Amino acid sequence: MEKENDIIYLTGKIEQLQKYLDSLNEENERLTARINKLNHALFGTSSERVDTPTSKKEDSRKTTGDCDITCNGKTTVITPKKRGGKLGHKGHGRKIPELPEVEALHEIPEDQLLCPCCGLPLKDTCLTEDSYEIDYEVRIVRKKHIRKRAVRVCNCPGQRFVTAPKDPQVIPKSKFSNNFWAYLLIAKYFFQIPLHRLNTMLLMHGLSVSEGTLTGGFKLLLQTLLPLYNLLAEINRSEQHWHVDETSWMSYVPVEDKKGHNWWMWVFVSHKTALFILDEHRSSQVPYAHFGQQANGILNCDRYSAYNKLTNLNGGLIKALCWAHFRRDFIDVGKSLPSLKFWSDEWVEFIGYIYKLNNDRLDAQDDHLSFARAQLKLEFALEDMAQKCTDELKSANLHSLQRKVLESAQKNWDELTTFVHYVHVPMDNNLALSSTLENPQDCMKVA
Repeated sequence: MEKENDIIYLTGKIEQLQKYLDSLNEENERLTARINKLNHALFGTSSERVDTPTSKKEDSRKTTGDCDITCNGKTTVITPKKRGGKLGHKGHGRKIPELPEVEALHEIPEDQLLCPCCGLPLKDTCLTEDSYEIDYEVRIVRKKHIRKRAVRVCNCPGQRFVTAPKDPQVIPKSKFSNNFWAYLLIAKYFFQIPLHRLNTMLLMHGLSVSEGTLTGGFKLLLQTLLPLYNLLAEINRSEQHWHVDETSWMSYVPVEDKKGHNWWMWVFVSHKTALFILDEHRSSQVPYAHFGQQANGILNCDRYSAYNKLTNLNGGLIKALCWAHFRRDFIDVGKSLPSLKFWSDEWVEFIGYIYKLNNDRLDAQDDHLSFARAQLKLEFALEDMAQKCTDELKSANLHSLQRKVLESAQKNWDELTTFVHYVHVPMDNNLALSSTLENPQDCMKVA
């Protein structure tokens, strides 16, 4: 009897230890997955490209460059020549773009104007040998305004002298021109050059300016540009489709009861404007304060909870969740656990197929029949994806990482498929991530 009790006790103890061991293995796997994910984020490439079976096959074809041509029942493999110039190719010469031209006349040195043998002077042929190069010139000048004056010759009352007016200045009576202030604004806020380094650059060109003078000028410019900013905000708010995102932004401005200097830069990109808002908070109150209660339209955004609160507070706003973030969830699972790499690649390939179908739909907008077919094909593929998600969630052997991604997809499915019902809405929010001027020359035109 005593032995039977010992066996029962030891059996229970073994079961208890086995459960504890299973929990340790599960925790170890979870931490390993997190370490792998962080290692990829820290040391891995920034590209999110995934080598799926299809892409590997296509890459092999691109590498060899082979193509199959069938003629009269015979298939011939043709290998085209490689890209780039062949060894020994002389090239096509230098290409000098069309730019404003400045001539530099080079005189023959005096010691070369005489024949080295007899000493007779050379005769000028009026011929030249011309060549071109691209030059870069930056200079700071002192601009002298010569304002003509006229005087009245009559005896009528009033001012006797009339002086030609100067061009209006953005900062009245400033010793710096509008072009100079425009250059400083672009250098500091577009090219992110610190003020002390900008001051050193000016000094190298012969101009010594105190940082306090520049800072004071920026403060005056702020008051001048504020009405324009408010107008841009009003235009942005009046539209009906936005790409919204936020990122951390260090701002060394002391704020009471705020620890650290981490602020947040919000961006609201619409068809006409790209509006930036710097705020110390990351809460939903920032976009809500911008949109207000009357805004109606669609937000391309990620799954950050602030946007959920925003759409709940303002019933006129609809979310269109980003498929680039959705795709990244599966990529991260494959990076975290190699055993799930095949599963994640399969989903990434499926998502790529959805992107292709949507691109086909966009290309067919001018043809109603082709567009209707592309629309149905896209909807059927999304139904298959939703069903695939539901079926996999029923599996008892599903890993916790897989379950987390699929449950998130199922929870946000309606907002992930907003783009299906609105053709002008893109699948991702990449526009908010690259909301800078496409052509840097545009910002120089203000000067």
